[in-house]
Amino acid sequence: MKGLLGSKGLLNSNYFEQEAAINTLSTLMSIVPGDIYAQFEKHFINLPDRIAHDTLSEIDIQIFRTPEGMLSTEQGVYVAESVAPKNVRQAKGRFRVYDDNDSLVIPCEFVSKKHIDVCTLVPNKYMHGLRIRLAPIILQDEMYPIKRLLKTKTAKEEARELQLKEEGCIRERVMSIQQNISLMLKALGEMAIANPIFTHSQLPSSVKYVNPLLRSPVVGDAAFETLMKLSKCTVDPLCNWSLEIATALRLIATEETSVLWELFPSIAEGEDNGAPSVGLFERLVSGLTISCKSGPLPVDSFTFIFPALYGVYAKDIHVRMACLNAVKCIPAVSNCSIPQNVEVATSIWLALHDTEKSVAEVAEDVWDCYRYDFGTDYTGLFKALSHVNYNVRVAAAEALAAALDENPDTIQESLSTLFSLYLRDAGSGGENIDGGWLGRQGIALALLCVADVLRTKDLPVVITFLISRALADPNADVRGRMVDAGITIIDKHGRDNVSLLFPIFENYLNKKASDEEKYDLVREGVVIFTGALAKHLSKGDPKVHAVVEKLLDVLNTPSEAVQRAVSSCLSPLMQSKQEEAAALISRLLDQLMKSDKYGERRGAAFGLAGVVKGFGISCLKKYNVMTALRDGLLDRYVIQMLPLLLVSFSDQVVAVRDAAEGAARAMMSQLSAQGVKLVLPSLLKGLEDKAWRTKQSSVQLLGAMAYCAPQQLSQCLPKIVPKLTEVLTDTHPKVQSAGQTALQQVGSVIKNPEISALVPTLLMGLTDPNDYTKYSLDILLQSTEGLGKGVQKQRRKLPK
Repeated sequence: MKGLLGSKGLLNSNYFEQEAAINTLSTLMSIVPGDIYAQFEKHFINLPDRIAHDTLSEIDIQIFRTPEGMLSTEQGVYVAESVAPKNVRQAKGRFRVYDDNDSLVIPCEFVSKKHIDVCTLVPNKYMHGLRIRLAPIILQDEMYPIKRLLKTKTAKEEARELQLKEEGCIRERVMSIQQNISLMLKALGEMAIANPIFTHSQLPSSVKYVNPLLRSPVVGDAAFETLMKLSKCTVDPLCNWSLEIATALRLIATEETSVLWELFPSIAEGEDNGAPSVGLFERLVSGLTISCKSGPLPVDSFTFIFPALYGVYAKDIHVRMACLNAVKCIPAVSNCSIPQNVEVATSIWLALHDTEKSVAEVAEDVWDCYRYDFGTDYTGLFKALSHVNYNVRVAAAEALAAALDENPDTIQESLSTLFSLYLRDAGSGGENIDGGWLGRQGIALALLCVADVLRTKDLPVVITFLISRALADPNADVRGRMVDAGITIIDKHGRDNVSLLFPIFENYLNKKASDEEKYDLVREGVVIFTGALAKHLSKGDPKVHAVVEKLLDVLNTPSEAVQRAVSSCLSPLMQSKQEEAAALISRLLDQLMKSDKYGERRGAAFGLAGVVKGFGISCLKKYNVMTALRDGLLDRYVIQMLPLLLVSFSDQVVAVRDAAEGAARAMMSQLSAQGVKLVLPSLLKGLEDKAWRTKQSSVQLLGAMAYCAPQQLSQCLPKIVPKLTEVLTDTHPKVQSAGQTALQQVGSVIKNPEISALVPTLLMGLTDPNDYTKYSLDILLQSTEGLGKGVQKQRRKLPK
């Protein structure tokens, strides 16, 4: 067997040696099937290529599917073809000679050193899009280095070639895996049909090796071919429907309807009269009905057609229900009609904890009849945590929690397994592809569900894992679910474990940042955990003061997410700080108004919001919060910023000018009526300045006043528009242009339909009075006359 299955036989590179090995195995199956199959099974399980196949990443598969000579990142990318433009100035005279491909050909006898230098220096200017063909030539006085003309590889091209080599190695490795596994599958299929009676007894074990490979993009087709041959070994006459059985099993395993149409196209075709043909499952049901007329199917055939309760992992509820109801109909469920093993038990145990109550109830009836001790082998549940279907991941999390509840001694080992799986999934995928986020989400769901069964000694381990790993997860969904898991654990166990957990949080918050982005993510989560834990403190507990001080300190972290989290945590703690309310609010207001750093001022604002929410709305008046904020708004803060904005509007850098414009819009949109009164005189005064840049900047700021609130804008329009009109006749063209833009900005915010329709006409009249004034007045008179008639018409409708 070692020779038959090794490099001298089945895995030989020679096709005839491969076929000879398969024929030999088939012959031996008819003589000593038990020994041969056992050795083959052992070899298949331990096949290195089989293990390597399961570790292939999505990037490996993508490279495998990419044609040789192309990068995997270039698939589906359109590469523009270089075409010589027609209007480009071409070389003239005797040097212009073209071949069939429109390439510029320079005959050797006409090439001079001077000409070569010209071609070298200005190829893009005169010969854009043309290809130059030169041969090495010997000049009369010297050998000229024509290599200078040959195109050298750029760093980008060299990097591409290097990447092509790397991807080529990966492609060869995947192709080797494909070839070796396909040969093993082919051998299994031929061995099966060589002794169908013996194979029938091995169908439940054989299908375990084939079914998982049906969804493989590398060996899926080879697995399907083997599955068809195994289907021919089912009980007679069911074996006559081998194609339907194999197709249905592949469709279920892959959950891709496209497979059905590709492998069984006759299903999609209609009859001549337009009526649909008999479908795949109708044919299969017909075959099952005929095969069961003489009695129930043998266990091996039944297990092959309905593999290990696979339907309970389906996304659709009706599929899960149909699967369990079918199992209920099996006679003598408890008398080994269904195999008594951990895989079947795991499927039923999973269904017991289905998210749908109706499914769980049916599963409970099956479990009661099955009478199998689930035990402590959670391998299937751990695997289901990364299942592609969300409902399976949720059910696996609930099922694991229930199993741990029955076997508390396995909690510690199970937690270690979960953490190891997280590390494995965190490292899967490439730089831009996160292939393991489903598994990490399943682990977060599991930690949420096991919160009830955790013991005191388990808490530091779980919390440390969350802080050190999970809170910085790159996937936002996983990160959020990990935070939820931590909060749930704290809610369940926090009251009795404050002294155990609080130092863990405090220790982290005292650390310095090494990676700012990750640090902010983790800090945000730890702050939330701290707030959740603080809710369990009694009103007079001195730790409340320490928690509040720590949260106020964290407010200085320049991260909005962290500051929002602190704000939420502060609110429930204020009931214990009633006596210090005045001092606390004064402290935050002082930081809000006077801090030199923007991040600290914003943090104080979030903190103030959380404190006010905790003390209640009445504290706004009680502690003069609104008065302090109003005074801050009436401060000449905006006035002090105007000189800086005026300078920035005329900055030489475009990005600075754009930023100044954005700042002006934001500032004007927040101005109160009092603020407008304070700002407007300074801007109007700037229009009288002799320097044109100052004038231009003042005009632009006046235009930005269009973003004021409607009430404020209406108050200042009578003062703004006349001044902007005067600017239109300024001697400097850039000031004039700024005036026109400002007028258009102001006019664009007028919403009254009767007036807004006239704005463009009026603006034309203001801009060019010589040509447009009369026209503008005519339009205005006609419009007002129409408005007057409309008013008269409405008056006639009014009661006398």
